[in-house]
Amino acid sequence: MNKNGPVAIQKLRHRNISYWSLLTVLIIVMLAAALRIRLLQIPLERDEGGYAYTAQLILQGIPPFEQAYDMKMPGLYYLYVLILLIFGQTTIGIHLGLLVINAATIVLMFFLGRRLLDNVAGLVAAATYAVISLSQHVQGFTANAEQLLLLPALAGILLLFRAIDSGRLKIFFAGGLLMGVALVIKHHGIFFVGFVAIYLFVSYSKKTRSRWRRYLLEYAVFLLAVLIPFAMLCAVFLAYGLFDKFWFWLFVYPPEYSSVFPRLIGLIFLKFALLKMAQSALLIWILALIGLIVLICRTKKEKQNLSIIFFCLVSFASIIPGYRFYPHYFILALPAVALLAGAGISAVAALLANSKTRLIGYGIPVLLAAAPIIYAVFAEKAYLFELSPNRISRISYFGFPFVESVKIADYIKQHTSPDDSIAILGSEPQICFYAKRRSATSHIYVYPLMGKHKYVSQMQSEMIRQIETARPEFIVFVNMQTSWATQSYSDRSIFKWFEEYRRKYYRLVGVIDIISPEKSIYRWNQDAANYRPLSPPWVSVLKRIK
Repeated sequence: MNKNGPVAIQKLRHRNISYWSLLTVLIIVMLAAALRIRLLQIPLERDEGGYAYTAQLILQGIPPFEQAYDMKMPGLYYLYVLILLIFGQTTIGIHLGLLVINAATIVLMFFLGRRLLDNVAGLVAAATYAVISLSQHVQGFTANAEQLLLLPALAGILLLFRAIDSGRLKIFFAGGLLMGVALVIKHHGIFFVGFVAIYLFVSYSKKTRSRWRRYLLEYAVFLLAVLIPFAMLCAVFLAYGLFDKFWFWLFVYPPEYSSVFPRLIGLIFLKFALLKMAQSALLIWILALIGLIVLICRTKKEKQNLSIIFFCLVSFASIIPGYRFYPHYFILALPAVALLAGAGISAVAALLANSKTRLIGYGIPVLLAAAPIIYAVFAEKAYLFELSPNRISRISYFGFPFVESVKIADYIKQHTSPDDSIAILGSEPQICFYAKRRSATSHIYVYPLMGKHKYVSQMQSEMIRQIETARPEFIVFVNMQTSWATQSYSDRSIFKWFEEYRRKYYRLVGVIDIISPEKSIYRWNQDAANYRPLSPPWVSVLKRIK
């Protein structure tokens, strides 16, 4: 027999395993997409609405921060522009974009798990992420910034792992560029940039010092590439003459916004979110804990395990800023949970690798991997298979007018021309997106106007001035604490102004009374005039008469 025969067989076996792995990943992606298909029509929530409306303005030639203020990094809006161009300016189009981005992230999770551990870990990580990133308890059906940030972040991390192995500057540059894109999608991308920066530094410290100039060059190329997307944004807003607003809403105001949020309430949010996730994914979290224990026990033998633990720490740390712990924030930690779950199953598979029977060697790891995932799907079967899109929205966001926004926008669209503007006194920019009408004010979210900071009066005065100047054809007033975020210390001057302004210039043409998660009452035109809401959350639609 040829002495190269065994080597060839080993290579063939490795290729077969790779093909089977890729086929399995494809099946995972297809199943995840199939689960998402029926969720595409879930109405946009307000963050999605704000991103979509700002992207809509960009497509009309209006840059961010000119007619729409928000605290999000502008890269997010331009990514939404790409989604709207490819899939259309609809709810389904936006969620199709999410489906594609999520599918790509699932594939990256496989390659990340495979790179850090093995094929088994990669497959389990991909399957686990596919399920937990879809969960209702992390608002996995929404195209929020967290889902979109992970795609370039994980791709950048994988490229930089490859760059370390190859030493090619082009790959360092490409990886750094992707990390920079993640950063301009959401501020929290800085945590993943930090992970790579520290990982590179530690990797270089363990190598021979005779090539320190080369290592310094590689590190400099990476950092330069990270800064390019942000530098380009700065240049764009300087060119538009909007740099002051860009800087204010991204870096000056956010600390003011976060500083007034009580830490105790944040901890309550954290407890509530963890309990909700445990309801469906308890077995996955247990599996992840087992994986963490395995990695900790093996750190002395395999330094790669230490990098996984560090990645997990960084991922969980990215949730903490602001102490708000909204459900979708936890999406940033899901790749870490998925990797830990993969590590747990990989350890079991390695332990049983020399088993005499395939039933034990293959069956037990497959069963241990499948059981938590199947349990998670079964625990959310109503959400995944039974409830209508509108019902899911109402249950997930009761007291928020997200379902009702569609009908409100339809009414406004039917009774206005494309050149008419509308004003939303509330934080519901999705209405502007649905109606394809411009907001009369740049303050598309009003909760900053209710905060405890030195810019409150300035913001309220600007909003009032913009509305009075624009003389919008319709005003939508949202009588919901969830939309205004009023507190005992809130300045209510804008409410006093509105009472006088609406009496003078507007008449009531619509009332939407949100009775329960099952029912909303709509009254239009003459029927609205004498209707009195039965519940605290309601929305009124007013038409200009002068």
